[in-house]
Parts: sequence; C-alpha cells; structure tokens
Amino acid sequence: MDNFRPYRSRNQRLRDMGVDTYKEYLQSDEWKEIRNAVLARDKNECLACGGRATCVHHTNYSGRSFREMGEAHVSLCHSCHKFIEFDREGKKKHPTQVRDSLIWLLRKNGRTWPGRCEKCFCHKRAGQKLCQRCHGKTR
Repeated sequence: MDNFRPYRSRNQRLRDMGVDTYKEYLQSDEWKEIRNAVLARDKNECLACGGRATCVHHTNYSGRSFREMGEAHVSLCHSCHKFIEFDREGKKKHPTQVRDSLIWLLRKNGRTWPGRCEKCFCHKRAGQKLCQRCHGKTR
C-alpha cells in the first residue's frame, strides 16, 4: 500500500503534523471530532447506498482534510467503504481505483454526490446539477 505515491504523500503530511502513522491519526481526538461532524452532517446516511453510515472516507489527502471537516469527507456504510478501498484479495486499492469504485457504486445505486456533477461527478458550480463540460457552456 505504501508503494502508492498518494499514500506516501499522505504519510509525510501526517509526520509533518507530528503523527507517526495513519492508524495513529485515526485514533486521535482530532479525527474523532471530524468523523462525528461528517456523520452528523450526512445524517448517518451512506453516500453510496443510502444505508446506515458507520465510516467516514477521505476522498483526498490534502493537508486541510486532516485538520477540518469538508468536501474531502463522505459518510459510508462498512460494506461500501470496504468495497471501494480493497480489492477481492483484500489489498488496498490505488486512490484512483478507490474513486472509480465509489463512482461505480453511486451510478449502480442511482445516487448523487452533493456538490458534484450528477453525470461525471466532477466538482461543479453552486446551483448547477451538471458541470459545464456535461451541461454545455453557460451564458
């Protein structure tokens, strides 16, 4: 898992914060506070299937995502979180595969991702359902 560059970058950001491992970070009061806030924001609903969320997933590992709640966090049930994070052999997926697995689940279940384009799931402007690429140029 640590062979993937994004995870090495994540681990370096954590070391810069004075945290030795990602596992240690997940046990911190700081993460527990963010996790609880994300679950409350999402009303304990899994983004991918609508079931009861028990996990909070980092969609990216920017420095801010370790310090404050934001768009980089989504609530997921244990089954959906496991599906997007690990392959059939139980090995951690590359972050690109994780994102693709989440999008596949959203499409399969007819779900949307708040703040994202309803078609391609990229970031979009507030008040729009589709991004400019999917919707066409706005006037």
